Formats: sequence, C-alpha cells, structure tokens
Amino acid sequence: MYAAAAVDGSPATSWVPSDATAALSVDLGRTVTVASVTPRWTDPRPASYEVDTSADGANWQPLRPGTPARHIRVTVHAPGGERRSGISELTVSTGDGGR
Repeated sequence: MYAAAAVDGSPATSWVPSDATAALSVDLGRTVTVASVTPRWTDPRPASYEVDTSADGANWQPLRPGTPARHIRVTVHAPGGERRSGISELTVSTGDGGR
C-alpha cells in the first residue's frame, strides 16, 4: 500500500512495505515541535522499530521529544524477517498539543 495510507485518518487502510525492513517517511508540511510519534501497527507487530526526525529530509536524528522537525521516518523490522509489519495510522503529537 502507499505511504499516504498511514496518514489518511482511516485505520482500514495501511502502509505495508515490500521488504522485511523498510522505512516510512512523512513530510509534515511545516516545522513543528515533536512531542511523540505513535504508530498503529498492522499484524504482525514489528520485532523492532526506530523513529527519526529531520529538518530537511536528508539529515536524520533519533527522535528526542521537544525537537523541531518537518520530517518523520519510522523504520520497521519484521519479526523473523518473514511477514512484513506495516502501519495503519501514524500519529505525530506536537509540543503545542496539536496532531
């Protein structure tokens, strides 16, 4: 499924990567202070995942709450590398209480 399915507001659609390890990148459209990033997982849940932020979409750092960012990247690692783990919805909470 396309990446837009993870941010379309519908839990009935999802982003499921074609590989066991893959990244979903989202441009927030403007720089915000990121408080948290919450993925809603498809089945199976990933064995592990990382959330990174970026001001420019090229230079990435691990998420630290309170960091200004325009881009969010969630890298998922499927359990056992077999079935792929996806995201049905990705919620980004901002420091001002917005989403």
